[in-house]
Amino acid sequence: QSDCIGNNHPTENECIHTDTIYKSENRTNDSTKNQNIYYQDSQIAKETTLVDQLGQSLTLGIDNVLGDGGNRHITISCPFWIVNTTEHSLRYKKEHSSYFVSGTVISGSQDGSKPVDASKRNYVHKRGTIFPGKPGALASPSSAGNCILNTHDFYNLLSNDLTLDHILDLAFMFNFSDSNTISSNHKLCVQLADTSDKSNYTSQWSDGFSLNSIGVSQTIGMLCLDGHYLEVTVTISLAPGKYSQYTKIVRFSPRFALINQLSRPIRLWQDSSLIHPITVHDGGKEVSTNNHDPYTWHEINNNLQIDGTIHQYEYLFCGTSQLDHKLGTDMKPGTSAHRSALYISTVGKNQVVPFHLPDTRADREFRIDFGANWNLSSSFPCEVTGEYTLKMTRVIDLRLIEHFDSRASSIYQVCLPPQQKSGEDSLEWDGELGLWFETVQWGDERKIIVKGTKRGKFCSDNTDIQVGDELLQIDNVDVSEMSFGDAMRHLKDRISSVRKKRTKSIFLKRFDRNNNDSSSVSVLSDADSTTTKKELILTFGTLENRLKAVREKALNRKKFSSIIRSGNAKDLVSKQELPRRNERISSILSDKKNVEVNRRLEEYVEISTQVVNQSIFVFVRPCSSSSLSYRIENR
Repeated sequence: QSDCIGNNHPTENECIHTDTIYKSENRTNDSTKNQNIYYQDSQIAKETTLVDQLGQSLTLGIDNVLGDGGNRHITISCPFWIVNTTEHSLRYKKEHSSYFVSGTVISGSQDGSKPVDASKRNYVHKRGTIFPGKPGALASPSSAGNCILNTHDFYNLLSNDLTLDHILDLAFMFNFSDSNTISSNHKLCVQLADTSDKSNYTSQWSDGFSLNSIGVSQTIGMLCLDGHYLEVTVTISLAPGKYSQYTKIVRFSPRFALINQLSRPIRLWQDSSLIHPITVHDGGKEVSTNNHDPYTWHEINNNLQIDGTIHQYEYLFCGTSQLDHKLGTDMKPGTSAHRSALYISTVGKNQVVPFHLPDTRADREFRIDFGANWNLSSSFPCEVTGEYTLKMTRVIDLRLIEHFDSRASSIYQVCLPPQQKSGEDSLEWDGELGLWFETVQWGDERKIIVKGTKRGKFCSDNTDIQVGDELLQIDNVDVSEMSFGDAMRHLKDRISSVRKKRTKSIFLKRFDRNNNDSSSVSVLSDADSTTTKKELILTFGTLENRLKAVREKALNRKKFSSIIRSGNAKDLVSKQELPRRNERISSILSDKKNVEVNRRLEEYVEISTQVVNQSIFVFVRPCSSSSLSYRIENR
């Protein structure tokens, strides 16, 4: 071309612009002369189209520039590189268009990523290009939704300064199908696509978003089913270095990531306490099929393995998530969470996992779970950066702690007639007990319960007898060996035998010459003193003690509860039969000491939420209660 320029200069009628391409061809004719063929600007190719084996096309731009020395600089470029650094399988298309770009995977049998010549040139790198419809960089090539990277590789892949070589390995070329459309009207739609032909985890297309906003991050939601959205973060930036004038990088990242820096595995739950309870209030109550609360998760069943099930997506598509489905976490089974709680993921010690919200309509807050025998932590916001300190408390099993009564004693005795102690005022008793009793059948046992007390009488004013207390013994004879009628007749006979004469009325006391003070004096006739038998002793058990015994019996009979679900017998007291009724009464009356249980009932963790490349990282670290500058507890 330089020879052509030097030897043959165009005339005025053949003036050529500097950006015109011209070509020298040697044609053999009779005169054997060189002819110059000139191409005008309108004849220069500005783009070229690539087509895959499914007929899907991709338009590439061509920039052809003539240098001052006659050399030509030809650049072939693609306006967008899409980098999928999530664990999801995503597809892309232009808004209001039904066409996919070249390389898109439609299904297992319709794979546009395969080269037309059946070569493997697209997979020369370790990971290879992430084509639309293939799992993202955080997942294995054959299994979407599951992160398989170690902590170091995970950090490198989601860092802000991703190297150009790494981008080139993963990037997929994208362009809008209509290149004549004004660029400002271009909007991209994204979809969660299941192309494995084993399941149907395919969402609807997201709303379109513009690719012209450089440096702006957006949260994109894809409607899965019944109002459940899968959220991802998208960031648009210029390609580094010399590529910046031609290409924009569209990078998809997980919305959240959990980094467990503790020495134990943890679970993460989304707070749904405004809609459903977050924990099981009754540890002994099992969730049954008659419960109207919806099931959102189920425990792992090794005997039931369904091919193609991706447990991270089950709840998004109105299924139930499987607890601890991620392998290698060493999390023991069991939790105190309610069956309607929203399970997110389980993370092993010093592990990291990306995740999404199970339900974007619920509270955008998280809770930490240490597993069986631990309560869920208080909630903390998921989209507000900062640091929080949470107290983790154990589930309190009433069999493991000492029982405290609000009464003076769980079993007490009442003596009639009342015995006067030295230095104390005498107690008045008019010979009436002032109690109403009823019989209650509890299972196989019949109990005599105090139904009411008569106001102003001795038992109401001078004893600890309260409604609900149980009559256990009459003169150390167990009433369980009597019928209700026999017990009442025996009680009346004993009251009659120990009844004293009524205290003289205050009106008659003024005529008593021996009455030197205002205190009441009880007088026994000679006949009464000769016929009076020994004193009457009534033994009662408090309502608290009766309910405690019922609760212990229920807990010992229950095979499974929210606490026992862990299957760890070391954390529980060995099952023992309840002592016999009389042995229990005598042991309490003899002030038997309770066994102390020394256990660490609480721990502290530090939560730190940070934004890394517009993904929210949740760090969970150990924390000592002594390092806290202040704390607020709601007791």
